[in-house]
Amino acid sequence: MRSQHTILQRTWTVLCLPALVFIASNLLLTYANVSTVDALSASPVATQATASFSNGVEVIGLRLAGTVTVQTGDTSDTGAVTLTAKEDGSGSVSYDLPTQGTHREDCGGAGSGRSCTWTGADGTVQDLGTSLSAAPLLWYAPNLALQTGNADTIVTDDGVTELGGQHVRVLEVRSASFTNLLRKRKIPYSPMLLALDPGSLLPMFLKYTIHPDQDPMISIDMEVTYSNYHAENGIQVPSLIQRRLNGALDTEIRIQSVTTQ
Repeated sequence: MRSQHTILQRTWTVLCLPALVFIASNLLLTYANVSTVDALSASPVATQATASFSNGVEVIGLRLAGTVTVQTGDTSDTGAVTLTAKEDGSGSVSYDLPTQGTHREDCGGAGSGRSCTWTGADGTVQDLGTSLSAAPLLWYAPNLALQTGNADTIVTDDGVTELGGQHVRVLEVRSASFTNLLRKRKIPYSPMLLALDPGSLLPMFLKYTIHPDQDPMISIDMEVTYSNYHAENGIQVPSLIQRRLNGALDTEIRIQSVTTQ
């Protein structure tokens, strides 16, 4: 989420990405027991994953705080990060970095009314457009949205498959309204792939591909991994979140506190 994420400003600058669209990475998967439902909450696997995440108790919102390290070439910048997420898919990410300053991303709304903005260190607010808005899951808290019954969010259970040398339960997640909208605009759009631990059903990683709206032929593969889960305030949260851009680690977040609503 170079453009998804305020801290990936250099990708927006170099590739001129005014808006991004999420598309599943080109993965050769062996699918089994495939089933599609109209809403995430209708999926038995999503229901079980919710039970693992919050012991079956609905969590309306999350506030995560900790430290973030952003890698840019051979240099890194470490500072504070605050992330908020709601079960309707809205949320914000705010970084306070010694070198790059304060950056913020906000997303809100549902279906075709969803919109996202990015605010840089100079205070200028930019509309990130339909491509960022098309993401049905927040990359830093994907399991929160598994609770919702949003009819615009479609989930397909691909069953257990081997991916990256690991056996995982794969869910394809997409927005119905943006699938049609971006198809009309001839911008690639495919599901995000959320890999769950087949035992605990907690998220292990999220894969997707982003494309510049101005040149959809450019593909940027993104992968977010979640590890070191621990229980805090009644929910299971990863202590470490790492994001990779085309295979290279560029953002690492260490969660230090969790507040639920």
